[in-house]
Parts: sequence; C-alpha cells; structure tokens
Amino acid sequence: MSRRTALTACAVVLAALTGCVATPLATPVPSGSPVSSPASPTPLDTSRSPGAAMPQTTTRITIDIGGSEIVGTLDASTIAASIAAQLPLTLSFEDYGGQEKIAPLPVAPDTSGAPARSSAPVGTIAYYAPAKSIVLSYADVGTFSGIMPIGTFDDPAALRAITTDFTATIRATG
Repeated sequence: MSRRTALTACAVVLAALTGCVATPLATPVPSGSPVSSPASPTPLDTSRSPGAAMPQTTTRITIDIGGSEIVGTLDASTIAASIAAQLPLTLSFEDYGGQEKIAPLPVAPDTSGAPARSSAPVGTIAYYAPAKSIVLSYADVGTFSGIMPIGTFDDPAALRAITTDFTATIRATG
C-alpha cells in the first residue's frame, strides 16, 4: 500500500470516528508550526445531540393468575412505560383466535413513535391499539396493523392451557 493510500485510509477512518465534523481554522497554520491544544478539553454534551441515546430501562413484571405467576419484562418503549405507570392492573382476559389472551386496558397508553404494524411471536406482550388492549401471545400471531410489541413473558404453555376467561393482576417487580 502506498503512503498516499495509507494516509487517505487513515483520514477516512478518522473522519468516520469523529462524526465527520470539521471546524475550519480561523487562520491557516504554516507548515512546520506547532498546533496548540486547548488547556482542558471540553466534554462532549450529548444531551442536546439529536441522535443521543436515551437511557433505556425495562420493567420486570409478574402476571398473577389465580395464585400462579408468570414472569415477564416490559421493554423501554414509550408504550411500555405508559402501561408500567398504570401498574398494578387487574384485568379480565379472554382467548382470542386460539393464539393469544387479550384484555382491555382502563387507560390507553401513549403510542407516539410506535410502528403502524408489527408481529407478535410466541411469548410477546403487546398492545393492540384498535381494541385498546394488552395481548399475551402464546402462539405466533403473524404481522398485523395496530399490534405493538412491548415486552416478553415466560411460559406461553401455561397461558395456552387456560381454556376459560380469567382475571389476572399484573404487577411491577423491580
């Protein structure tokens, strides 16, 4: 590899690592002159950057069905946080299509930023916007408009085994 190619490659990598931000110098620095650095570097403030990552938190939950508990996790989405803020919730579930248990929520969650359609594989906790309901998928329901995954739960077989409508209490556990 020639020196010019190596320098070009280094410049490309450096530009990628620094976010392609260039600040022009006020006056050109003559060749061979030392370049001074600031006395103390200023830390990068990512709180104002449009692409800055927000802190992600999940919520562990238990779903109590007549004394039996199923453990789950709500993700860090806006919808999940909106539902977590309502916990504990006691809801009346019914079977829907032999694939999921569904229960209407007393208050519809904030769905800003949610996709218009998504899928809900086995073990998914989802919000179904058209019915304003929480959904516990014990079978793969495919992709549908209005389904918004918000977490997962353990033991889908336990839900599949329940053949009647039931009441469950969902609680945050930490």
